Amino acid sequence: MEKEKFYYFESHCHPDHPLVEDKSLYMQEAKNAGVKYLVVAPITYESNYSSLELFPKSDYPNVLFAKGLHPKYAYNIAMWDNKTKEEFCNMLESDKRIAALKSGIDLCKKNLQPNQINREFEFLSLFNELAYKYKKPLVLHIRDAAEETLDFFKENPLKVPAEFHCFNYDKKTMERYIEAGVRYFGIGGKVTLDESIDLQDAVSQMDLSMLLLESDAPFVKVKGETEKINTTARALPAVAEKIAELKGLTPEEVIRISYLNACRFFGIK
Repeated sequence: MEKEKFYYFESHCHPDHPLVEDKSLYMQEAKNAGVKYLVVAPITYESNYSSLELFPKSDYPNVLFAKGLHPKYAYNIAMWDNKTKEEFCNMLESDKRIAALKSGIDLCKKNLQPNQINREFEFLSLFNELAYKYKKPLVLHIRDAAEETLDFFKENPLKVPAEFHCFNYDKKTMERYIEAGVRYFGIGGKVTLDESIDLQDAVSQMDLSMLLLESDAPFVKVKGETEKINTTARALPAVAEKIAELKGLTPEEVIRISYLNACRFFGIK
């Protein structure tokens, strides 16, 4: 009997980033590694549009997109005026490959001014509303801001299915975000690192229905990685293998389950 084929679903990466010098090679290597779907996430406002041009549907039919803003860029720009919002909403309506919106809170930079922090929360509120309006799930970037973001969701509940991208916290934090309405957690290269004891404990006890695989490439290298940048093709097998070890499963089971979870979250039938 022929062995069943398993496919990866890359839930979060940045192959449009300048660090990725050969974008076509990046995509070909991902395909060769067994990646069927790949979600390109935004960083800057401009990258929402440039990524669509870099990866046209005719050449990359299995590339999906999250659209929005990395919060570290949100705090240094003014809130969008009506014209900018209209432009962004027109984009959401124009391409069916846009599978999610992205926002969040990032407080890792020291000495942020109150108006900068407030701007991050204002953008998170905006994307929560837009996700609901356009029936898209929400990808959350939360870094050094777990408590602050939970407080925000107490007053501004999530309106759509949400994923905690690049989750790197402990079991208790995971449980509190589940209580806040988060139902998916993106697990990437940090789970392979020896020092990630709290994260590994959380993953070992995470409900399998909540698991998504991601590389966050070209960032977040896996254990032992010596190349200049991270890639989807190198990261996902290592992440799946580590999660399998933690869960007492085979890597193939982790790949299959996470693939089905991602299809459900991103609306792939």
